[in-house]
Amino acid sequence: MEAAVRSFDAGQITFRALLDRLESCFDNLSDEDLPWKEAFQREWGRMEDAYAYASFKGQKTLLETDMPAVESALAEVGRLIAEKTRRPT
Repeated sequence: MEAAVRSFDAGQITFRALLDRLESCFDNLSDEDLPWKEAFQREWGRMEDAYAYASFKGQKTLLETDMPAVESALAEVGRLIAEKTRRPT
């Protein structure tokens, strides 16, 4: 998940590819932390919905009006991933 977000931030993958990679990683996650999983799904879903709506409207990019929500969801996904990957000190 971390690698997918880094690749997206670096412009190496598209937003669609980011969504697909996050979904694939989530589907393969064996973690039983249900509150974390629900929070992740909620934020991922917000980004997926914005992408789907833009596609429905025939747009090749996300709608400008959806950008604040997408940026917020992406930041929260990053925070959730960091929470899970923090190493004990």
